[in-house]
Amino acid sequence: MTNAFVRKLLRGAELSADDQRCLIDATSHAEVIAPGTLLMREGDLHDGGYVLLSGFAYCFKLLTNGDRQIVACRVPGDADGLYGIHTERADYTVIALTSCRVAVISSGAIDHLLAQSPGIARALWWSLLRDKSFLCASLTNIGQRPVPQRLAYLVCELLTRLQTVGLAKTGSIEIPLTHQDLADMLGISSVHACRALKQLRQSSMLTYDNERITVTSLEQLRIFADCDPPPY
Repeated sequence: MTNAFVRKLLRGAELSADDQRCLIDATSHAEVIAPGTLLMREGDLHDGGYVLLSGFAYCFKLLTNGDRQIVACRVPGDADGLYGIHTERADYTVIALTSCRVAVISSGAIDHLLAQSPGIARALWWSLLRDKSFLCASLTNIGQRPVPQRLAYLVCELLTRLQTVGLAKTGSIEIPLTHQDLADMLGISSVHACRALKQLRQSSMLTYDNERITVTSLEQLRIFADCDPPPY
């Protein structure tokens, strides 16, 4: 039975039955971590990597004045440090937003996977390129769209990523994102995030209840956000 990580990689690369078994075996020793647990700290050397099998996390950078910029949201199937570059230092801190099930993979195990299977190497390379595409799209979103459209685009992106790995089938994003979390993702204040949510709710495109976002009209939301996310 595949997990979210394998389902994600199958979107972009052909993996043999043996490749899939190897990936499932490599991520079989998972542990449950509590909200607020650090998965990776900015500046630390990569000594292996991790795969998020369930739950949600986010990547952020802190400025010297204490302000935070969330640069990515991690959903099931996402990973860091799996590309065989063990001397690279982490660009950001990753922290668990919810209770998460995480598989840690040693650098030796990663090297073995990459050496033994060209299919797995291609799949991980595809995953890295997809992350780059989403980062470019996110930068464009933050830099060029008005605040309500920024938020609409973010919701569309998260929904697309969750649906890709078999989650959010009902159009509901059950990630406990506060107004401040959304603000730190979009480069705005929490007041602006609250106003943008209110506008989207009044337009009947989504609801926001107890930190859960439910999209009520995905097509309308995508048109409003000018959203054409990278293939995923």
